[in-house]
Amino acid sequence: MCPKGIFGLTVMPSMFREQLPHIALQWLVKSTTNVLRSCFRKNGIIVFTAIIRAHNGVWQVNMSMQELEKYHNEHGILKQELYPDTFDPKWLVTESGWGYFHLSALDNQPWKEMHKEAEALADKFHSHREDSYGKGWKSLTLHGLNEDTQSLSQYGERDKVLKELDWTWVADECPVTKKFLTDVWPAEFLNRVRFMLLKPGGYILPHQDRKDEEKRLSVCNISLNNPEDCTFIFKDKGIVPFKDSGSAFLMDISNVHSVWNRSDKPRIHMIIHYELGRRTRDMFYTLRKSFYTNRRTLDGLE
Repeated sequence: MCPKGIFGLTVMPSMFREQLPHIALQWLVKSTTNVLRSCFRKNGIIVFTAIIRAHNGVWQVNMSMQELEKYHNEHGILKQELYPDTFDPKWLVTESGWGYFHLSALDNQPWKEMHKEAEALADKFHSHREDSYGKGWKSLTLHGLNEDTQSLSQYGERDKVLKELDWTWVADECPVTKKFLTDVWPAEFLNRVRFMLLKPGGYILPHQDRKDEEKRLSVCNISLNNPEDCTFIFKDKGIVPFKDSGSAFLMDISNVHSVWNRSDKPRIHMIIHYELGRRTRDMFYTLRKSFYTNRRTLDGLE
């Protein structure tokens, strides 16, 4: 079930050609006042229930501030998952149903230095999905096809695209961040790696990046900073407890999620897509150490 509404975004009809019947699309584009409620998918991403108005060939999508605030109020609680006694990586990653998992084994990384590197490039960031479900959302690619690499699915055959990925000039400007990615991050292959900036007052509307049947902890989201009034919220799973001092979480992005920066500071995170390759053992140890550290913390032993 998609969450209700969208929020003040102008979208071209081409976004919906694969999702709406052709006749209905023509009817909407010709109309200036008709309203349709629908869920739509863009680049494989499922986005909320929308109120779509067509005006002179451009679709205006609206979600009230009250609706966005309702979503964050309804789901914005901090939930504590129940940790089993024994660590099982398969259960954790594919069967737990958790929305996120704190990689506490990586807590002592130079996040603040990495934040300074990203912050110094703030004027180089590119607008990200502001034509669909983001406002004040920007990205800058460290590892990809170029400095503004979007979802890899839009560039052609996946195996071929993966072979073309490489460091961008951004990585050269961020030596501390690059060293973390090459020497510390426990995976052999990097896919797309990006800095993601959310401006003060910016938001990412409720959406899910994968289908329900693709549930698993996979993508890593690292807070290089996270202002107090900026919240990342999963539907039914609550607030992700990012630290402003820096923290890393594996995420299950098949769950509906939204971010809202109600602070007066830009929020900068780093998103890592990866393949384990020959470093499966390294990830195993990172997960295991994090699992027992997290459990001891929840039990009040640390």
